[in-house]
Amino acid sequence: MENVLEFLEKAATEARREFDSEKRILTYAGFISLLNEHPERHLRDASAYIVDTFRHFGSYSLTRPWGEQRRWRLFDAQFARSQEKLIGQERVQEEIYRLLNGFVKEGRSSRLIILHGPNGSSKSTFVLCMMQALENYSHQDEGAVYTYSWIFPSEKYSRSAIGFGDRVENVMDSDSFANLEPSDIDAVLKCPVRDHPLLLLPVSLRMKLAQHAAESGGGDPTLRDRPVPELFTRGGMCSGCRKIFNALMDSYRGNLAAVLRHIRVERYTISRGYRRGAVVVGPQLSVDASERQLTADLNLNALPATLSSVMLTEPFGPMVDAAGGILEFSDFLKRPLDSFKYLLGTIETGEVPLTTSILRPNAVLFATTNDDLLDAFKQHPEYASFRGRISLVKVPYLKRFEDEEKVYRLRMDPGMEMHIAPHALETAARWAVLSRLKKPKPEAYADEMKSIIEKISAVEKGDIYSEGMLPATLASDEAQLLRAAEGDLYHEMDDEEHYEGRDGPSPRELRSVILSASENSRNNCLTVGTMLEELRALLKKVSEYPFLKAEGEGSGYGDFGALMDSVEEKWLDMVEDEVRTATGLVPEEKYAELFDRYINHVRHWVNGEEVVDENTGKKLGPDEKMMADVEKQIKAEKEVEGFRQDLLSRIGGYAIEHPKAAVDYELIFSEYLRRLKDHYFAEHKKKVGRVAKLMLNLLSEEEMSADDKKRASEALDVLKKRYSYCDACATEALGIVLEKRYREEA
Repeated sequence: MENVLEFLEKAATEARREFDSEKRILTYAGFISLLNEHPERHLRDASAYIVDTFRHFGSYSLTRPWGEQRRWRLFDAQFARSQEKLIGQERVQEEIYRLLNGFVKEGRSSRLIILHGPNGSSKSTFVLCMMQALENYSHQDEGAVYTYSWIFPSEKYSRSAIGFGDRVENVMDSDSFANLEPSDIDAVLKCPVRDHPLLLLPVSLRMKLAQHAAESGGGDPTLRDRPVPELFTRGGMCSGCRKIFNALMDSYRGNLAAVLRHIRVERYTISRGYRRGAVVVGPQLSVDASERQLTADLNLNALPATLSSVMLTEPFGPMVDAAGGILEFSDFLKRPLDSFKYLLGTIETGEVPLTTSILRPNAVLFATTNDDLLDAFKQHPEYASFRGRISLVKVPYLKRFEDEEKVYRLRMDPGMEMHIAPHALETAARWAVLSRLKKPKPEAYADEMKSIIEKISAVEKGDIYSEGMLPATLASDEAQLLRAAEGDLYHEMDDEEHYEGRDGPSPRELRSVILSASENSRNNCLTVGTMLEELRALLKKVSEYPFLKAEGEGSGYGDFGALMDSVEEKWLDMVEDEVRTATGLVPEEKYAELFDRYINHVRHWVNGEEVVDENTGKKLGPDEKMMADVEKQIKAEKEVEGFRQDLLSRIGGYAIEHPKAAVDYELIFSEYLRRLKDHYFAEHKKKVGRVAKLMLNLLSEEEMSADDKKRASEALDVLKKRYSYCDACATEALGIVLEKRYREEA
């Protein structure tokens, strides 16, 4: 028992220390001291608070084939308890950050931000990540936010004309009531809309305080030029607090200091769970703010006589709950138009008219909707009235294989103990992304680009987006032109109504496919074969999935069956590479070393220089035989001089675009390296097929010699340890690759 008591005592001491360090309760004078110390923290509205949340978590740069992109860390959600985080959508992040900064410069949130896109494109996840970040930030010192309560002390402190004692001087000369013990307090009334404490002062005094704080040099110097929000230059207390304030001012004969002794400044935190500064509302038929008379609050019976005749009301509803943060209207356009017409005036004036008062909401308004509903809304006569008061931000489906696969992994049931075969989720992701791509429009490009753009297939476009891998059939000058135009290609349809990433299978639909595949899998392993079966079954459900009704555009675009075949071939390529590596016939680095040596000799050959022999140190002419052998193996189609010039031009172009990076031959010449590898294994195909067959026999527990068993075990060990195969998926992969690639050799 003593140990328990000691533990509780330590816990109580630590809780009190934490309470004091967080400055949870302050007098009004104490709050003004905080404001002078950090004006950038305590002179901001909801827009500035969200911008500072972005800044608090920071950002980093991502290199994409189409250019550098900034990603904000808050969307990685490493601080959140949930698994919800945003994959991709860096352009949307930057657009939202730009809009929020615009609100800060303007002084208030002046538009409704509508995130629109296809179903399942992560619109709600985007807002959720911001809410999670706000919640975390509000627990940090730099994210502290404050409101206030009215404190009315008990009789032993005073009995003035307003109910506290006979002499007003007693109240005016006493300390603040903020730190009274609960037993010494008769009534506490919280500000119902969590007004900022500075709103208790006249506007002229607020501006003097803001100017003094800025000139004193306190806070973050980078934010000193930030405009003071309209919240402080035009805003005021809520209706109920104004009535209390006026009554006290009358009783204290205009003594503001005496009135402020009744103020207890309180720190609060944003919480989506408690609908405090982070609120989501679904489609409903009511206005999002209203008011009611305070009748049931027991505190009212203990109020001083001066306030007994004042009818106090309080606003309520989502618009009130979201004060200081974000209000999201989920599935916004599923509401009847009349239910959100009031937003026109709210956005225009920053006010919501209530029954007996006006509410000035301090929140950034977001809405989410799908494109079909938005298209219908644009045809409505009222749309013109909304257009100037909203900002539309597209949230498309992802267009990179790697990002799509991350979404699936994130959504996998954490309690699922089933093994996921290598490439199983990647295969689903690859097909989903390829199915969303649209055929580029050559007429949108310069004349020298038209023929290049026209030849790009859906599979090649997917490789460009994901890996920056250009078609191997391009000449060096064509490759350089396309490399320079990758950004234009990626963003070509961003401003169109039917933009790329609007149509195609959604992650939600693919998740259903993955779950179905896991249920139908055998041997407790989600295999690629089962995944492909479920994907092909999806192709037959045209009535359930509207995107399947789309007509193909040629070159694989919209040809979902052909794309499925290409995805399966890609999987077989990857399995074949892994099997080749597992055989140990030649180390993988040998291909890179040979190609690197080849490029070195080509460079000296083009420049008419001699090569230093690594073994003897002597200068010799470039190795013509080696170069000719490599060119034969990689199927160089042009005459030698032109081909070799093209190789160096590609390297030069890459170096210009990536001045600080080492030349990545795997990226620039991926197809040539693959052909080099294929050529070698074509000569050893029978050996590879035999080892693959031995591995399959071992898995099937067939009889074999000791030498064969040893060789099969070593190769299978590579597949398991290096590539994470289990017996079930290794058996399937080996069986299919032997059937389709090594039937004769095995």
